Amino acid sequence: MRTLILCLGHKSCAAAFFEDHCIVEVHTVKTSPFPAQKIEEWIKQPLSSVLVSAEVKEEELLTAAILKKAGINFQIVKPEKRSLRIDPYAPVDLGNARLAAMYGALYNHPGKDCIIITIDRVVSIDCITKDRYFLGGALLPDIELQRYALSENIANMPLVESIKPSSYLGQSKQKSVQSGLYYGFLGSLEKMISLYKKGHVDLEAIVIATGCFFEKMAGSHDLAKDIEKIVDYFEPDLIYLGLEQMRIEKL
Repeated sequence: MRTLILCLGHKSCAAAFFEDHCIVEVHTVKTSPFPAQKIEEWIKQPLSSVLVSAEVKEEELLTAAILKKAGINFQIVKPEKRSLRIDPYAPVDLGNARLAAMYGALYNHPGKDCIIITIDRVVSIDCITKDRYFLGGALLPDIELQRYALSENIANMPLVESIKPSSYLGQSKQKSVQSGLYYGFLGSLEKMISLYKKGHVDLEAIVIATGCFFEKMAGSHDLAKDIEKIVDYFEPDLIYLGLEQMRIEKL
């Protein structure tokens, strides 16, 4: 019988179905408006269990109400219950997606230090050791947030497309902004990877890219292709795999 991972992020809701701990199906819809009908549709098939991971408490409660009404056995991800080793004095505010990506990385690459780049509206670059110790990470805005911030806060600044410019030497304001956004973003990722490897993890640490951006763009977007050049693995299902491990651990 299948298990279901319901992953509700800030902009999208994903349903990942598993059989024997392997993903067999993934469906994604927007979270606004709340996709109650879709969730009801997903849970009509026989399911042994469901794990709910929600970044917004209201959506967690709405999903739980639907599952209770249907008589479905389910768990809610509780970030404070984890087998990862995190500073006991640190607040548990990493977010379910970041924690799940780390679980997924450790599952896919046992015995390896991992650097995990999760690209959504906010980009996280996290560092975890092979003995399951979370060293820390960094957050930065994605290109979409950056381009809107420039346009909305700087006078006469155009809202440019977030595309790869023909040259990194822009000869107009528009091309210069595109160059700064595109190559500045790539440079940020490369710099953080370099810092982590120099001071905190094995130089042979695995670098993994995942996130909603890659689910939509991998293989068809210049930025996705360029990011793939600076990482070792592109694993779009990493968060779902990590949540499945959390479900198995009954976290």
